[in-house]
Amino acid sequence: MNRTITINLSGIVFHIDENAYDKLKQYLEKLKSHFSATQGNDEIIHDIESRIAEMFSEKVSEAKNVITLDEVNAVIDAMGNPEEVAGAESTQQSSQSSSSQSTSSSSTGTTYTTSGNKRFYRNPDEKVFGGVCSGIAAYFDFDPIWLRLAFALSFFFAGTGLILYLILWLIIPSAKTTAEKLEMRGERVNISNIEKNIREEMNSVKDRVQEFGKEMNSENTRQKIRNNSARVGSFIGEVFTRVFQVIGKIFGFFITLISIALLVGLTIAVFSLFGVFSFAMPTVFTHMLFSPIDVGWLVTGSILVVGIPLVLLLLNGIRILFNVNLHLKRIGLVMLIFWLAGVGMATYQGVKLGKEFAKEGTNREAISLAIAGDTLKLDVSPNKTEWREKEKEYSEFLDGIYITDKEDSLYIRTVSLDIQPSKTDSAELIIICRSRGSTSMEARKLASETEYHYVMSGNTLTLSPVCLIETNNKFRGQNVDVILKLPVGKSVYLEKDTRMILSNVANTTDTYDWEMGGHTWLMTKNGLECKDFGNDQPKSKKWKHSHHYEIDVN
Repeated sequence: MNRTITINLSGIVFHIDENAYDKLKQYLEKLKSHFSATQGNDEIIHDIESRIAEMFSEKVSEAKNVITLDEVNAVIDAMGNPEEVAGAESTQQSSQSSSSQSTSSSSTGTTYTTSGNKRFYRNPDEKVFGGVCSGIAAYFDFDPIWLRLAFALSFFFAGTGLILYLILWLIIPSAKTTAEKLEMRGERVNISNIEKNIREEMNSVKDRVQEFGKEMNSENTRQKIRNNSARVGSFIGEVFTRVFQVIGKIFGFFITLISIALLVGLTIAVFSLFGVFSFAMPTVFTHMLFSPIDVGWLVTGSILVVGIPLVLLLLNGIRILFNVNLHLKRIGLVMLIFWLAGVGMATYQGVKLGKEFAKEGTNREAISLAIAGDTLKLDVSPNKTEWREKEKEYSEFLDGIYITDKEDSLYIRTVSLDIQPSKTDSAELIIICRSRGSTSMEARKLASETEYHYVMSGNTLTLSPVCLIETNNKFRGQNVDVILKLPVGKSVYLEKDTRMILSNVANTTDTYDWEMGGHTWLMTKNGLECKDFGNDQPKSKKWKHSHHYEIDVN
């Protein structure tokens, strides 16, 4: 009974007799010692071990999985001893070629094939694409150029050559190891040929490196490199120059286009202020804001402040786009002076207009309301549907500001309604018109000239959602606050469209203004209380008490 040892040879695990292991170890150590001074010795030993592992694999099966001493001796006889490699290569090659195709161990008859039988491999050393043609040529021993030519010609016959080449590329393995390259050429796989093949490869690489080094060190090559480097640098510089020129042209085009569009918009705005175009801003509204002389100064200042930069932007865009010299530096100082003058004009008119809105004035009117019964009905006219029809007749040029077709009046939707408890037993309607002005007196005058309409018919109070200003007056932000004072214990029914003017009306359920319409509300000391919500409870809201404390109600 012999003891066995498990070894890893070239990535493959084998079970081997102890005697056979000692023999194999001694053989490999001799090889390493022999090739220690040889260039590429590690690769030689690796390929020899790979070949030995391959030969061992041929003899291992499920019935027999242990390598014996006889099989190791047979491998050594097949691969050859280092002493044989040290002899004359010519004598060794002659003896190898005349030897039998198989080598056997005399004691057991164990045989390993080391003959020159060829095997199909792709040749990676002489490949153009995948090494298919050079591998087939090595197998049949002819020049691969003819096979490559045949594949190239067959490409024109429905691409059959390409398909066949790809199939062969997939199914034929590549000769990666030295042993596989020897088998591809039909040479015996032993240590002599392995060493010879690796040495030839190393010498070939060395020769190519030396040849490349000589070529690189020659004056002609250095001059070519300098010339090519200069050409490459010049080409790259020209490419970047062209790219930046194209980007510059695109940038100039967009600058020109944008500046033209802005100048057209400025022109429309200017003509609108003078009444030539009325779709941007009605002329009548311009005169409600400014006096004629103020309009002239404002237009002049605006043209200088906005127009000069746009003109300079346009000129620069033209200069970039068409590559022309417009001598912009010569006129830059003059345009700067005019621009500063425009800034001064626009600033003066802005300050002057701000003073026109400096003071606030109010006009208060209180009307007693006679309510027959306990419930007052509150409505608006025109209601939401009617107002939508009127919007088609009127021109809205600012949010909530409409001008009539005859341009004799402005309708302003700045009316707000609040409902508060009355301190007396009678209902009261308070109308507060507000306006701004340069002085308090002017503001009160403008507020008193603001028209607001309401109608009391029976128990129905109809309020207007807009106030009216005649266009021969100034516009100074006029608005109207309407307050309905309702006695405690009285009720008010709010039509749905009253939501158009309701403004933060206090109620005990904290109902949003737009949800209060369509319900009857009873006035209590704490505000309105809904009498007909039922189970349909409203959403909570955030609202302000009269003392301006902000409270979140959940």
